[in-house]
Amino acid sequence: MWNVDGYGKPTHARPENDCRNRLLELLRPRLFPVGVAAEPEGHYADAKRADIKAVIGSINLPVEIKRHFHPDIWTAPREQLKSLYARDPGTAGRGIYLVLWFGIKEGPIPKPPAGSTQIQTASQLEVALIQSLQYSDRESIEVIVIDCAPPRTRSGAGTRSPSGISS
Repeated sequence: MWNVDGYGKPTHARPENDCRNRLLELLRPRLFPVGVAAEPEGHYADAKRADIKAVIGSINLPVEIKRHFHPDIWTAPREQLKSLYARDPGTAGRGIYLVLWFGIKEGPIPKPPAGSTQIQTASQLEVALIQSLQYSDRESIEVIVIDCAPPRTRSGAGTRSPSGISS
């Protein structure tokens, strides 16, 4: 998820689409055996495209991805995922909002909604994003924050890492 220097040390977060492609490389071997296909740039109603489209049978699940410092981090679950992708008939109104956390040193989080506490960790961001959803959307939109910060700066126990293994 990181660009690295000549010594293999992380220098800065890779672009969102590069991260999406790497995530798909990691997920596909786990999804394929259970019959789930995952594709980048999944097509939805009105020629809209989600970052990932996961499909099993006639059911599909849009996944919208943002890096933690993206300016639309607080509005994307409603304005992109729910309004553009999850309204597609094959989704049953459901979707996943996936945020990649690279650590505060990589970029500041855009100003959170009123009432949110200061966010310093991936797990705090996940809680704040869930709380920012309307209560009625919390059952149909799954919020996941993956901790992609370099190991020495990881935000604490219980956060998810790109490998899918809790750190």
